[in-house]
Amino acid sequence: MAKKAIIVTPTSLVSNWESEIKKWVGDRLQLIALCESTRDDVVSGLDSFIRPHSPYQVLIVSYETFRMHSSKFDKSGSCDRTVQTLTNRALAGLSCNRRILLSGTQMQNDLEEFFAMSPIISGREPTSTEEERNLSVERSAELSTKVNQFILRRTNALLSNHLPPKIVEVVCCKLSPLQSELYNHFIHSKNVKRAISEEVKQSKFLAYITALKKLCNHPKLIYNTIKSGSGTSGFEDCICFFPPAMFFGRSGAWTGGDGVWVELSGKMHVLARLLAQLRSKTDDRIVLVSNYTQQEIRWAEVSFLWASLEMIH
Repeated sequence: MAKKAIIVTPTSLVSNWESEIKKWVGDRLQLIALCESTRDDVVSGLDSFIRPHSPYQVLIVSYETFRMHSSKFDKSGSCDRTVQTLTNRALAGLSCNRRILLSGTQMQNDLEEFFAMSPIISGREPTSTEEERNLSVERSAELSTKVNQFILRRTNALLSNHLPPKIVEVVCCKLSPLQSELYNHFIHSKNVKRAISEEVKQSKFLAYITALKKLCNHPKLIYNTIKSGSGTSGFEDCICFFPPAMFFGRSGAWTGGDGVWVELSGKMHVLARLLAQLRSKTDDRIVLVSNYTQQEIRWAEVSFLWASLEMIH
């Protein structure tokens, strides 16, 4: 079906694709994987792949590298198939016979994603007529028939017989002394007591809950709010609870040692010990997932991971 293929993927997955192909295909094909290479190496690798009678059948390249050198693939026959792991828009101009989209994200049941589907959508409205509903059912069946010809769905049921059972462990971590002081001060503050006894806006309660969630992750996440005196009330006069030696300069930069940084959070302390055990006794890979994306929290996550790795080493 294809003599040459290009796999365009996020940079972090280039080496994954290379190792998986080598694992399952071995020496039955020749491939080039371009990841974090110098410009000369990239140009040389691309030229080797696209030249006539090239021995290479597969090119694995990142989105960024492909976009920078997309003009090299303008020639017809530069590849027969492309594999894209997230989106096909970046490769819409590539001349090839087939395209495959692989996505770890579930396909959404949103008819608007199938462009002009107004008869189907109209027939599902509460005010639709019987004729519109019948037409909607007819068009829905027609759409399903056509889509099933080129969309191949795979659910986790396909892997259930090949994977070990999923184990979910919920670990309740004690607060550090600093967290406990800040927590108790907050829940006994006048502003919080007033909010509980009086009728206040729901947004106020959500702000309090968010503040406590941050505190339970790490005190650093609320330090800037406390220092500036703005944001959620309830933490007034709490700056005295923080160890003075941990800050310096006008900006109040966080200067605690790696061990101290971890010890200030009960959750981070448990996680650091867990990472150390897994690193020393297993070859397991670890994925840490966070619900937060705002800058101050991402900064704290990066700092914590760095501190944890230093501790492990």
